[in-house]
Order: sequence, then C-alpha cells, then structure tokens
Amino acid sequence: MRVSRNTNHCNSAGIDRIARYCLWIICTLSYWHCCFGLAIFWLTLSWEPGLAQEDSTVQRAPEAKSQTRHDVVPLMHDYDAAIETAEDCDRPLLVILGAQWCAPCKLLEKELEQSQSDPILTNWIVVKVDIDEEPGLAREWEVNAVPAFRILDQEQGVLASNEGYGGLPKLREWLNDQYDSVHPRTLRLFKTEQSATPEIAGELIALLKSRKATHRTLAVDRLAKCRTLVAPALFEDFQSGNLSQRICIQEILDRWQIPSLGIDPWDPESFTEERLKKLRALLELDKAAASEATEPVNPESDQQ
Repeated sequence: MRVSRNTNHCNSAGIDRIARYCLWIICTLSYWHCCFGLAIFWLTLSWEPGLAQEDSTVQRAPEAKSQTRHDVVPLMHDYDAAIETAEDCDRPLLVILGAQWCAPCKLLEKELEQSQSDPILTNWIVVKVDIDEEPGLAREWEVNAVPAFRILDQEQGVLASNEGYGGLPKLREWLNDQYDSVHPRTLRLFKTEQSATPEIAGELIALLKSRKATHRTLAVDRLAKCRTLVAPALFEDFQSGNLSQRICIQEILDRWQIPSLGIDPWDPESFTEERLKKLRALLELDKAAASEATEPVNPESDQQ
C-alpha cells in the first residue's frame, strides 16, 4: 500500500511539473507574440507613405485657397465703382442685369456669394444692376429678359451678351469661352497705334494658336508689320508649332513675299532640313534688307 501511495504521488508531481512547464511555454510565447504584435502596430502607425502624402496635400490646400480668396472681388452693386475697379485690377467687366421680382436673379446672387463662384470672381469684376433703378442702361443694352449678362470693355462698349440663367456651371462655361477675347490685355494688343515691343510681339505670337479665328487674323495683321522683330521667333514656331500656328505663319511669310520653298504647313514631312536652311537664309536676307530700307536715302546719290 505504501509503494502504491508513493507511486501515485510521483505520478501526480510529474504531471504538475509538465503542466507548469507547458503553462510557462504558453505564457512565454504569448508574451513575445504580444511584443511582436505591438511592435508591428507601432511601425504601422509611424510609417505609412499614403498617409504622409494625404497630410502633405491637406497642408497645401489652405495655401491655395487663401491665394484664391485673396484675388476674389465680391459681387458689386455700384456700377460706377465697378468700372473703376475693373480698370484698377485690369479685368474684364461683367454686368448682371436683374430685378427684385426675378427669382432666378436672386438665386444667382446667392450662388455668387458662395465659394463655388470664386473662379468667376477671381477673373472678372461682376456688378449687379437693377433694371428698375437703371432703366436707361436696360434700354441702351436692349435687355429683353432677366437675368441678362453684358461684358463691357473699358470704354463701356458691349463686347458680348447673353440672357437667361441656366446655373452657375453654364455661366462659368460661357465666361470661359469669352475670357481671352474680352480681356483688356488682349484688346490692347490689337490697338494699331500701340508700338510693338518684344513683350507685345510675344503675346501676339501666342495668339496664333488661339481657337478664335478673329484673334489669329488680328495677330497676323500686326505681326506682319514688324518683320525684323518677330522673324526669328516665327521661324522657330513654324517648325515646332501646331497646324494653326504654321498656317498663320505661312500667311505672314506670304505677306513678306518669301517663297514657300516647297514647305507645306499641312505636311510636317515637307519641313526638311535643307528647306528650313534656305528659309532661314531668306529671313536673314530680308531682315538685312529691311534694316537697310530704314536708312535715310540721299537724294543726291539717287540723282547720280
């Protein structure tokens, strides 16, 4: 009986030791698993490229918005003050003709007070005119429906008109189509009494790729009159420009009485190195001839 009790005691002690050993292993593994999991979690939080990019974008957005808001000129209600502001800011003037009883006019005015109108108020000076308070302007501009839109130049001449309101996106689309044509800077370029400078010449050359045919035609007329100044730049654009530019430059070359040399604006392959070399030489000869033509002529030498 004594041997049996000792045997049972030894078996029980062995089982206890095994159980404690297994428990120690489980606890040890759990501890290291927890440590490893915490380390991975910490690394995940401290290093995440996508999150860093989003934070960088968020930081830049307020700066861009503050710059936009800085240029915004709120909707004005004083017509004379709006004219002066447009001249000071060198922006086109948009006149909105409406009335107190016009529901679309009130909706438009409310929308112009929201941030979604910033692209309009940044590029334009916008003034609202009540046709009941200014009936003379309504008659002068032949307003048949409200709201009506009139784009004016700096002499208060009407450059473009539109009537009816189809929402802010449609209004912005119409204004975007008109913007380049009615901007004071563009209008100044076409004043023939203004002498051509390198800056003006550069802006005129840029207009050769305008979508508006009237811009291209006016630019060609002005550029053709200042050959010495613009010939080098036109030669470069003749090679690398788009089809619209090449056609306009070909017209300028025709006015300068420069032969085509087999170069076809519609065929890029016709712009061979040999032909371009000849064209360069002709432009240089014409430039020299133009400078000689500007020298004063001695009548006595002509008589001799």
